[in-house]
Amino acid sequence: MSYIIARVIKVKSTAIGAMQYHNDRAPGEHLNPDIDPERTHLNYELHDAEGCYLPRKYAAEVDAKIAANRASGRKVRKDAVKLVEGIITASPEFFEGKSEEECRRFFEDAYEFVCAEMGAENVIHFTVHMDETTPHAHWGAVPIKDGRLSWKAFFDGRGGLSAFQDRCFEKVGKPWGLDRGEKHSGRRYRETAEMKRDLEQEVEELREQKAALIDEIAYKDGQLYELQDAVVSKEIEIDQLKSEVKRQRSTIDRLERTISGLEERLDKAIGNIIEIADTMRWRFEPQNWRKALSRLVDNPIAHAALAVRQNVARWVEKDARAADRVIKREVKSVRKELGALAAEAQQMRKSGKQLESERASGRPESRSKGVDR
Repeated sequence: MSYIIARVIKVKSTAIGAMQYHNDRAPGEHLNPDIDPERTHLNYELHDAEGCYLPRKYAAEVDAKIAANRASGRKVRKDAVKLVEGIITASPEFFEGKSEEECRRFFEDAYEFVCAEMGAENVIHFTVHMDETTPHAHWGAVPIKDGRLSWKAFFDGRGGLSAFQDRCFEKVGKPWGLDRGEKHSGRRYRETAEMKRDLEQEVEELREQKAALIDEIAYKDGQLYELQDAVVSKEIEIDQLKSEVKRQRSTIDRLERTISGLEERLDKAIGNIIEIADTMRWRFEPQNWRKALSRLVDNPIAHAALAVRQNVARWVEKDARAADRVIKREVKSVRKELGALAAEAQQMRKSGKQLESERASGRPESRSKGVDR
């Protein structure tokens, strides 16, 4: 006796990516032992991907449907159920001896049922897995109805889920000769009320039930592990990135302030030398030169030259020679300082460009060690 199986779970935003990782068989380690990589190419997608994000991104498509169809302008709660993820399949013996085309027709009927129940406009995917022990379909849809994002609008309490399974049996299972399992029980429904007298048949049935449960538990364990691993890995990576970006921004801001200060000092020093050079046309007219230097009130080189003969009211040639010696000494000192400032500014710019490049690429050198997982 074969049964139709239909189950659903609530999926919040943090788990959507992990669902796609499992459904699409994304590159990486999948811990479900039933997955046969050599048969993964037999899997297929029944939901029309036209207008979807390519490559497929469940999270982006879910958010787009919510934004387009949700009436409320308030922000969606972090713990809101954004996706209904379901499984539709049948007892393993149902698929025995069936061709790929027959299996496909069964899942096409199931897909039409899901579209009718959830609204075709809300469906994200309907993925058929042929690479595990028993063929089965994973489907996902955004639970939005009448402008409201609501799980209860589709599955209100235990009775809502049971009613969904009833309709799945009537629309999909029954036309294919499948039975419905007994409601609210882990035991299978039996068409006859009589207990089986044949002990051998009873034992065989129990073995089949045990095998199906083992398959399901292994699948759920693998899915749960992948969800937990994906969430933890992303949280670690995000924390590390936040810390690194914060450090780099602080360093870049400090470098920019330092470079700005150095450039300001360079400009000031060069301006002072230019001002002194402009007074040199009066070098051989000592008194006029003195007056020209006196007008440079913010120029430290001029101040040093005037200080040599500050008590002399009127300069003569010897006073000009003394001032000239001071100016040459001061200019030499300033030029030496300019060289040091330019070298420091060049090194700062180089460091700043390297940090900007690392931040833009998203792969700072400090992350090269990776995360031990």
